[in-house]
Amino acid sequence: MPTVKIDAQLSKENLLQAAQQLSPTELEQFAQEVIALKAQQTYPSLSQDETQLLLKINQGLPPATQQRYQYLIEQREAETLTESEYRELLELTEVAEAQQAQRLQDLAQLAQLRQTSLSALVEQLGIQPNSL
Repeated sequence: MPTVKIDAQLSKENLLQAAQQLSPTELEQFAQEVIALKAQQTYPSLSQDETQLLLKINQGLPPATQQRYQYLIEQREAETLTESEYRELLELTEVAEAQQAQRLQDLAQLAQLRQTSLSALVEQLGIQPNSL
């Protein structure tokens, strides 16, 4: 289990300082746990299925992958992308699109569990259309 050094008082700033000491993977796991905690506080009666779906819905690309993807997009826009970078961008685009497709499936499943429409759920969760 990873450990971090923190002061005795746990202010928001202390928690952020502690989070800065985590590796990218540990930070991603911690962020997912914080999202689950927020969901439990917002909806204390969430079922295990709803909690798992919310975790999956809020999961993004790993930070290093997201940074590389963004870099390649910037290179493409600047028209400085090499052939190998272009192939890598295509691969990462497929990964990102597959993840978004899975996210939509998870949202649809959560909407079904909650017996609501997908559009109502997206509004309820505060998801921006361009983030789908």
